Order: sequence, then C-alpha cells, then structure tokens
Amino acid sequence: MTSTSEAISSSRKDLADFAGLVYKVKGFTIGDRYHLSTHFTRKQIYPWWTGEVYVITTLVIPTSARDEFEAGAARDSLETAVKNELRRLQKIALDAQAERRADKVVEKIKEGFLDRRDKIKSGDYDKYEAFATLSSMKDELDDHKNKASDKQTAKKLGKDIDGLLEWIQKGLDKRIPVSTLRRVATKSALKEDSQEISGAYESLNASLAKAQNNIAVIKLIDVIERTGWTLDDNSKPLIALIGDVLVSSLGSNNDTYNNLLEEIETGLMDIMGAR
Repeated sequence: MTSTSEAISSSRKDLADFAGLVYKVKGFTIGDRYHLSTHFTRKQIYPWWTGEVYVITTLVIPTSARDEFEAGAARDSLETAVKNELRRLQKIALDAQAERRADKVVEKIKEGFLDRRDKIKSGDYDKYEAFATLSSMKDELDDHKNKASDKQTAKKLGKDIDGLLEWIQKGLDKRIPVSTLRRVATKSALKEDSQEISGAYESLNASLAKAQNNIAVIKLIDVIERTGWTLDDNSKPLIALIGDVLVSSLGSNNDTYNNLLEEIETGLMDIMGAR
C-alpha cells in the first residue's frame, strides 16, 4: 500500500499506470492492472495498492495472448485464493482511511479544547456556551476515538473534556436535567456564535479574498481524485467541464464555491466509509 494511504496517482499523476496489481508469470505480465480490481468491492481503494502477483505453479497456464489464464480448476483455485487475499488488503486500506480521518478529528478537537480551556481559565467565557461546545466535542470524539492511531491520547483527551464539563456543570442550575441543559446551552451557543460571526464577517471575507489570490484554484476533479475515487477517461472530461462551469458561475474565491467543494469532499468520504 502507498505510504500516504491514498491512490498512488493522487500526488504523482505520472505514476497512474502503476496503480493496482498485476499477474506475473516468469517475468511476463498477464493481463493488465485493472483485471484484479474486480476483487475489490470498493474500487476507489484499489489504486492505493501497487505491486505484482507472481504465479509460480505450472498448473496455471497463460493464454497465447497473455491477457488471461486458460480456464480450468487450477485457474479457479488461483482466483479464489487471490480474491481472499485482496479482500484482506482492501480491509487494511479501509482501516487506514478510517484511522486517518479519526486522527484529523482528534487533532481538531484537541486544538478546540485547549483554546476553550484557556478562555475558561482567563474567566472570559459564557458557561452555557462552553458547556454546549465541550459537549459537542465529546460526542464527536466518542465517535472517532476507537479508530484513531493514538488511542491513549484520544482517551486522555476525552477524560480532560469530561473533567472540564463537570467543573462547568457545578455552576449551572442543578434542577435542570443534563439533556435539557445541553439543549438550552446549544441555543445559547448558536446565538453567541451568530453574533460573533456577524461582527467579524467583513474582516474575514477581506482576509480570505487576499489569501485566495495566492492559492491555486482547486477544482471539482481535484476534490474527487484526492478522496480516492478513480475516474476513467470517459468521465474526466465531463467532470472537468462541470468543474469549470462551477468556477465560471460562482468564482473560485466565492465562499459558496469553496463550501460546495467541502460538502462534496465530505460526502465522498462518507460514501467511502459506508461501503
């Protein structure tokens, strides 16, 4: 599997022809690298692997065209064994994908928690807003902590969040059930966030516009390929056309355009995780 746990062509387009696996018999290539992709139920994960499957038994005989093996019990046994092994490799890639996603979530929550803790220590915070934010952090962490590469760090982070939640809760109305308290706190947090965003909106947009001038335009096809999906030659022109229309219609510096690409990327990653 690639060291970056993604399609081999994601960072090196010139290596696209080496994505996937291929049969080898006495140094000769049998078929192409797409043949073995049929054993992957998640086709987007197949390009994460590159390599060769050497067939050393003389019972499996290549056809004269060297594009397949001759039909028979030996070939069937080979295909069954290879299928089982490739399904194992697919699981390794899927686990790596889930781990990478979980690590990003844990790191994001850790940064948010440390920032929130500093505000609480300084006394510059609203107890209901803080309770809501930390509760949401804990829920999201619980969904991903078991898939993270560093489970001890994720577990400790969960305990730290729980400890801060308990401390904040001491200053809240004890007559209100926690479930109700969280709903009230969430509404308070949404109201405060809305006011804060409204006040900084113009300044933020100006900063983003300035930064975008120095950033290469990310298009739809880039988002699709970096999430591990593989596009065939017939699909690429169509996706490229749709991407160009989006840029032309919305503008690459437009918040709507960037949010749309983020939603598409999240959706594609979720589809991968669900399959």
